[in-house]
Amino acid sequence: MIPLRVILLPALLDDTDLVGRAVVVFDVLRATTSIAAMIAAGAREVRVFGNIDAARAAAAAYHDSPKVL
Repeated sequence: MIPLRVILLPALLDDTDLVGRAVVVFDVLRATTSIAAMIAAGAREVRVFGNIDAARAAAAAYHDSPKVL
């Protein structure tokens, strides 16, 4: 049987957890909590991106977007 290690916070992750291993990340609780808070605060839309470059490109393409650094 393959040993399984569960790491609950990113701060608890170190290089020995990654080198030579398959890693799966489930961040459903944190994402769901953040999205629920945004909607409760009146957000009209929530967009999810796989990386910062995709988020920056979408922000730059949005007609009401402030300047993206």
